[in-house]
Amino acid sequence: MNWTKVMVLFLYIGGALISLAIAQGDSSGEAIAYMFAGAAANQGASLKNGQTSRSKRNTDSPIH
Repeated sequence: MNWTKVMVLFLYIGGALISLAIAQGDSSGEAIAYMFAGAAANQGASLKNGQTSRSKRNTDSPIH
């Protein structure tokens, strides 16, 4: 199975859960929505940090 397919499926399931939670409006639904939002934010932050550290390592050169 493709990694992009897995990610799209994951996002689709997460979006469905969030819409269900918003439609319900109870505390457990909100907790699920916040959990998915936090997981997505953590994933994005870790990806961004990995990219910045990698580019920083590439620019570190012993010229000066």
